[in-house]
Amino acid sequence: SSKYLQSAGIGSIFTVDYTDKISSDFNAGYLLDLLQLSDNQYFIGIDNGLYIGNVQYILGLNYLQSQKDKKISKNLFLSPGITVEPAKNFLFVLSMPISVYRKNDFLTKSFTFALTITIN
Repeated sequence: SSKYLQSAGIGSIFTVDYTDKISSDFNAGYLLDLLQLSDNQYFIGIDNGLYIGNVQYILGLNYLQSQKDKKISKNLFLSPGITVEPAKNFLFVLSMPISVYRKNDFLTKSFTFALTITIN
């Protein structure tokens, strides 16, 4: 695998729409470490979004915990970003997670791209 593609995830998201312009996403999931640097990786998070015009600006708080050889690593990220909706029920999410707290892990900055398809 590439040094840039380190993990792939599967999870679930629950969305609460407060108004037609403000919403929150609650998510949880499991990450597969493609470089086999850790055994188990779990994440939870909350992302808040605000539409200004046709662009949704997001700010998230995400927690990642992983384990390797009985050593547990923890990392908390602040994730600013945007979403683009090219069609109904089809969404691209672009964000930049930035470490704000860590234990047995590195402070990191990364780029995240997600494709979301809504099933009604």
